Amino acid sequence: MEAHERASPPSHSPYTLLPSTRPGCSRDGLKQALKTAHAFRQVVRESSDKNSRETRISLLKGHRPVLNGGSKCPGASSKKRLLLRGLISLVYKSLFALNDTGYRQAHLLSKVAFIASLALYVAKAPGKAYLPAMIIALSALYPGVDWAMSAIALSLIAGSAATIAALPAVLAGAPIAGLLVAPVSAINVVLSTLFSLAIVSPTEVYNIVQRLGGKRVSGVALATWTYIASCLKQLLESLDITAHFAAKCQEAYSFRHVAKSVLESCSFFEEQWYLRLRTPAELPVAMERSYKYTAILLLATLVVTFLGST
Repeated sequence: MEAHERASPPSHSPYTLLPSTRPGCSRDGLKQALKTAHAFRQVVRESSDKNSRETRISLLKGHRPVLNGGSKCPGASSKKRLLLRGLISLVYKSLFALNDTGYRQAHLLSKVAFIASLALYVAKAPGKAYLPAMIIALSALYPGVDWAMSAIALSLIAGSAATIAALPAVLAGAPIAGLLVAPVSAINVVLSTLFSLAIVSPTEVYNIVQRLGGKRVSGVALATWTYIASCLKQLLESLDITAHFAAKCQEAYSFRHVAKSVLESCSFFEEQWYLRLRTPAELPVAMERSYKYTAILLLATLVVTFLGST
């Protein structure tokens, strides 16, 4: 009897809370199951400690850690992320990182005349390289050096793509002059488009639509411009954040995080513009005008028209 009492667990033991008379559930079986679970936890803990030590050693040696599932984080993912971030940054700087100053303060008719001269130049003289130099010279006053560098980079990307597209035709027997005209034409089109969008303010588009009678849809221009700029900025911030964890996360997780942040900003944007897009605009937005930039655009219109006709 004493031996049995000595072998039984104490009153504060958790085994006493479990009924020993339950069918198929003995006290010895519960002890064995708990011992097995405890041993399993020890194995898991030792395995995780071993993996963490191996991860620290691999980081000290300059290697990427092994992810869950045994796959290593590929080095190409960081390159893709960097390339995507650079492309989005170029688009953001060349289209949205601008304020309503400079050529945006010029008169509307001077902008229309200048954009029409650019279109005629591209249509009549696509292979002439005078236009890029003209646009870069004009951008020294506005939008500035950052815009010029971004626009040049995008135009060079388009020119390279046009060269690659024209290469098979040249190899097939087409004149080699087409290999030179294609990139110049692409550069002219991209620079002209970017500069035309840079000198036109979304507020001015809002005023034009409002004066034409579209009071309910006039806010769409401002809403769309603001929405695209906000999404691109969210993409840049999300890519910067995930770049810090590139060694610990997979590429799919990174872009999933970017998509979630953009969708979240979309919901906030929809709430913000709900009433604005459903309320008719009564008055246009006042804008400052500059005779200086109006005269510069008119002079540039004459120069571009002359260069396109010669």
